Amino acid sequence: ILAKKANQNEIMIDFKVIQTDLKYEEGVINSMRGCKYRTCKSKGCVFCSMKESTLRVRDPELVLKEMAQEAEDLGTEWFFDGADTFILSKKWLKSFSSTRSNLILNGYNILEKLKTFTYVNPCDVTDKEIPHLLYNCGTRKVFLGIDSGDNDVLISMKKPKANVEYNH
Repeated sequence: ILAKKANQNEIMIDFKVIQTDLKYEEGVINSMRGCKYRTCKSKGCVFCSMKESTLRVRDPELVLKEMAQEAEDLGTEWFFDGADTFILSKKWLKSFSSTRSNLILNGYNILEKLKTFTYVNPCDVTDKEIPHLLYNCGTRKVFLGIDSGDNDVLISMKKPKANVEYNH
């Protein structure tokens, strides 16, 4: 069965349909789908099997409101972001961070206690402002995607910007 293509920025999930007889340890959010390295000039790396060549970025406000709703309905405090990297750009992180702050000030104070676990590429955190932005976005655990400890392997993967120095 194929569903018709939907706009990911128009859908709100109804968490009340989920059985709540157990406490949910971790919720899942999707801030975006696709890989920013797959959409670049080189058509990305060969590390993963992702074939999609577009990025579909969700509105930070919608993602944060979904988190708040899930936390209220299911008691979730930790969220795993399933995006291929949470750092699309510094501009996007700033938008997510400021949206989170604005929502907290405007009745979504539950967001203040919610924590996220996100994927990050080592080359994306060389900018000293990025860790602070991640923290302001609610990120409390980071998975660093270190694809290899060998520069020759990284070059053959065609992973832009990746190198052993950044991984270290």
